[in-house]
Amino acid sequence: MDNICRQCGSSSIIDDDHGGQIHRVCSDCGEVINSTTCFEQEKDYWNNVTSCNQAGSLHGSNLGRWRNIRQGDPSAPSRNLKPWMSYLKEVCSMMGLSAEMEKGVVDIFSQACKGILKCKQRLKKQALCGAAVFTVCRQNDWPVVLSDVSTVVQCSVSDLFAMKKLLTSEFNIQTPNADIEDLIESVLKRYGFDDQTFVEKSVKVVSLAKDAWITCGRSHDAVIIAAAFLVWKSSEEGRGKGKQMATFCQQLPLKPPCQTAQRAREIRSILITLVKKIPWLKSKKITPEMATQYLDDVLKNKKYLISRVELPQEEDSSDVAESTRTEETVKDGLADPSNTRTKAFSSPTCMLPPFLTQVRKRKLPPEDSEENMGKHSKEQPVALSVDKSLDQGMINLDEELSERDIPESEMHLYVRSELEVAKLQSLQQALWAQESSTE
Repeated sequence: MDNICRQCGSSSIIDDDHGGQIHRVCSDCGEVINSTTCFEQEKDYWNNVTSCNQAGSLHGSNLGRWRNIRQGDPSAPSRNLKPWMSYLKEVCSMMGLSAEMEKGVVDIFSQACKGILKCKQRLKKQALCGAAVFTVCRQNDWPVVLSDVSTVVQCSVSDLFAMKKLLTSEFNIQTPNADIEDLIESVLKRYGFDDQTFVEKSVKVVSLAKDAWITCGRSHDAVIIAAAFLVWKSSEEGRGKGKQMATFCQQLPLKPPCQTAQRAREIRSILITLVKKIPWLKSKKITPEMATQYLDDVLKNKKYLISRVELPQEEDSSDVAESTRTEETVKDGLADPSNTRTKAFSSPTCMLPPFLTQVRKRKLPPEDSEENMGKHSKEQPVALSVDKSLDQGMINLDEELSERDIPESEMHLYVRSELEVAKLQSLQQALWAQESSTE
């Protein structure tokens, strides 16, 4: 009966010498018919079975196969996870990860598979591999984005992002956010831009977009490719009315994100706003094409041009404030004599941080007591502040601000350099000397 396989009924039984022992194995299906092992102690039996199973020659269904996994190496992955471990190592080698980083990827994957992602389908585990690799790369400050990892693991960006959020919520695995300026070179290289001058110019345009709050919450690839398009448009190759976004995208090896055109329009509007502030162009008519024609001048004098952008005027119903503002603008020649009310500067909202674009609500004058509160409520609704501490910190516009009234986020707007302080002190001394001489 030992000459016939119990599994397939074949008589092709051979003797296999493996591990110093002789085993009768079916050559057709691989079933182990008989094993002539002889061990002195039970622990020797389990150790030998472990080594045989790791070699991959035995495929029997005896109890020792399952028992050796738990007793021989309790931390060893299960049979279902072994192919995924090999897949993880292959992905890490393709990404160029070190041995320490590869160990971190395996730990994250094993932790997730033992928890909520146990017995999930193949697509979930494939996305988990990419999310683990992306998390470890970002923890080591690698300039990697989700689209880079999705190309390697052959998974969609949406699935990778969903799995990354799951790792954060369920296992509290934090992924540091990447600075867009650190990703510019790698993204441009992926899209086929290797010229160092082109890359440096694109970095400056992206830095300008970052100062204009365009990169907040936006796709990094879209902003970087939009900046590259404007740099290409300013070069000799991209000049001309026929050279538009479609022509630029046809030259790229990869398809850019769908938000690229919108980001390019936003950056162009910022450039036009700054071009209007160039002193030698005040007498000329500003056209949209000048945004790329004078790109070098804008990038060279960025700080000066941004300082020349006016802040939006606050809503103030006071006649005194209105008359003062009108007199100042007429004196400077910036207002039309026939029109006593000046128009607010129509600059994009994204040029300013949020705390500057929000208009502060005025506090009621001291004479407005509880008896007059009903009168104001009928004429105009009173905005109640949710934060009482903020409401108590509000003061009248005509009062002088102190350090306690200025929030820490706005403190840098009031801090002056040592040179400015010295000039102010010298001016005050000159005024005091003039007043003393007149007296």
